[in-house]
Amino acid sequence: MNSSAFDPAFATAAETADALRRKQISASELLSHTFERIDRFNPKLNAIIWEDREGAVARAKQADEALAKGSVSGALHGVPVTIKESFAYRGSANTWGLPSLVDTRSPQTAVRGRAPRVGRSHRRRKDQRAGHARRLAEL
Repeated sequence: MNSSAFDPAFATAAETADALRRKQISASELLSHTFERIDRFNPKLNAIIWEDREGAVARAKQADEALAKGSVSGALHGVPVTIKESFAYRGSANTWGLPSLVDTRSPQTAVRGRAPRVGRSHRRRKDQRAGHARRLAEL
């Protein structure tokens, strides 16, 4: 990828991590861009069902501080991620797609990592995937 052509909306995770290391974009700027896209597209897609923006902002700042010191902890250091709703993340919904568990909150985190965690995405049943593809085509 040409370094001057970096576009976080269409870059791969590896290209995004490389842009962070090259200081083409900061983790905080990348996270802001991610939030803008969530705000723009998620109302129609309903792909993100729970968000931790405050926590993600704090993690992005930590990532920027580490990058400024030349410290990188992993190949995707500073790249925002979502976590499948079926994985336990402390304080978030953990329903496995079952409406009866809608008020269930994870008491602890099963997934460990240092990425800015933007939010949770949910599993889609086969019938939901068809509607999701249709909504994507409408965008």
